[in-house]
Amino acid sequence: MRRIGKATIILAIVLAAWPAMAGPPTSPAHAGLFAPAQTKGELPIEVRANPQVLGQIIVASFGLPFPPGYVSDPKNIALFDNLGMEMPIRVDVLARWPQPVPGAGSIRAARIQFRTLMGASTPRTYVVRWGAPRAENELDAWPGRTDWVSLDNGGYPAGAISEPPLMVTLPAAWLGKCLLKGPLRPAFEDCASDLYDRAMHYHFKVAVNEVSPELPAKRHIDFANDHEPWLYDRGATFFVTYFRSGKFEHFNQAHRAAQYYASRIGPDGGFGLLPAERRHDVKYAYIECLLFDYWLTGDETLLATAKAIAPAFGGWNYRYKPDGGFWTERNLAFSLLGATAYYEMTGDPKALATARDIFEAGYQLQQDPPPGAPRGTGCLPHLGRAHDARGLEDAWVCSPWMSALYLDAMLRYYLISGDARVERAAMDLGRFIAVHGLHQANMHANRPDVTVPYYLINPDGGPVRAEVDPWSGRMHAPEVYFMLVAADYFGRKLGRPDPAVAQAMARLRPTVDWVFEPAVQAHNRDAAGMPKLPLSPPRRFNWWFRVTAGTDWYQSQK
Repeated sequence: MRRIGKATIILAIVLAAWPAMAGPPTSPAHAGLFAPAQTKGELPIEVRANPQVLGQIIVASFGLPFPPGYVSDPKNIALFDNLGMEMPIRVDVLARWPQPVPGAGSIRAARIQFRTLMGASTPRTYVVRWGAPRAENELDAWPGRTDWVSLDNGGYPAGAISEPPLMVTLPAAWLGKCLLKGPLRPAFEDCASDLYDRAMHYHFKVAVNEVSPELPAKRHIDFANDHEPWLYDRGATFFVTYFRSGKFEHFNQAHRAAQYYASRIGPDGGFGLLPAERRHDVKYAYIECLLFDYWLTGDETLLATAKAIAPAFGGWNYRYKPDGGFWTERNLAFSLLGATAYYEMTGDPKALATARDIFEAGYQLQQDPPPGAPRGTGCLPHLGRAHDARGLEDAWVCSPWMSALYLDAMLRYYLISGDARVERAAMDLGRFIAVHGLHQANMHANRPDVTVPYYLINPDGGPVRAEVDPWSGRMHAPEVYFMLVAADYFGRKLGRPDPAVAQAMARLRPTVDWVFEPAVQAHNRDAAGMPKLPLSPPRRFNWWFRVTAGTDWYQSQK
């Protein structure tokens, strides 16, 4: 047998590690996601005690995310109280930024722990400083859930979830720079997004049943018992509203939702609110909400929950085959999203490899579809029988709005991988929407000619053109619009702007505004300003606001 020399072994190791050793991104589109690093500075944070721990000495733990390149050594993070006094703290690194992100190796999320006594629940402003060694250190270490308190209200079963004794909220501008859900702008920063932001706040209240007494109880959302409100990741959606608002109420509800979701995950990774035969449905398998809660509270018990869920992402036939079983862009999306988020949460290279393989499965289907499928459309063609599309079983179909879910997952994967194929995939999806994915509908006397997305379409223009329900299609206009916005961003950054995409954006934007207009109309609030409109179906909140949060940021880039 031929002996393998030491040099050959070293070369093999280097080649295997090459993606992780790659330098900073060279693509202007990828580089454009990251702001310049600030290696020294300070951040005001709002500290709020749970009323159940007032007057007690407690251990406080909170998570603090950082933008890439800001700080690498946890010893260079310090905390100062509302009187300006440095506090003894312990800092543990939860995650570091991976290659090829600029500033790779720097801290992405840290957990800060300290002892304190709070005499009032009135919020206090503390200051975190980074860039110089701290003087005060806490030598003890505690589990992240130390001194957490049981929640006995909030619409959840008594004792089902717990909360930190002290919660820390961060400014929206900081959260956006930390790229927790990609680059984001704070709510109400841009007049062009005012309608979207007002609708986000309105529907958030409806989603947590903070509504007018005029809304009948039967229209309230039973999120403690019904699986439907969790579809498209209710917890992650609440976190995204927090990232854009910086509001305590959004963070508080996001944490509760993530903890309740985790509490309903069994040892086998199944979601307990689903019927027994569907408990492992991949479109209900979420890591993103757990990732956000882990990074913002330091609750390490969520790692075990995520580990239980993770096998779902590679455990189905995500490589589409015409003679295979059930397959949709939605399932592909949540598999890619989950595998990517699990890699971010744990650093497990196997999870990154799974994410890459899932992306490659979608990319191959998009760029080189099976024989007989329409080619060059930009979408992911599959037979209607795989999609359970009645009457379209033998037609090649694509779903514009489910493709938006896939784009969302691709963008998360792209952020931490820099995989340039995502750029082409996103631009091709945008052109698919512009050329094939929209139609005109006469839906209202005051809106005789409305542009709406198809719900499901046969992109080759065959005898079965599309599944047309303009009212359902209209409800998906916001996320389909985001597909166009993202495609336009990549096209402009790479010097290949697509006029068809820009024109489609202009056509579809009035429909997006129409979707959100009811939230700002006075007759849809009572005298106290509380919402009177139900969310029907409740999952609508999640598909509207989790996927589309970056719309105004991408549009603002030159």
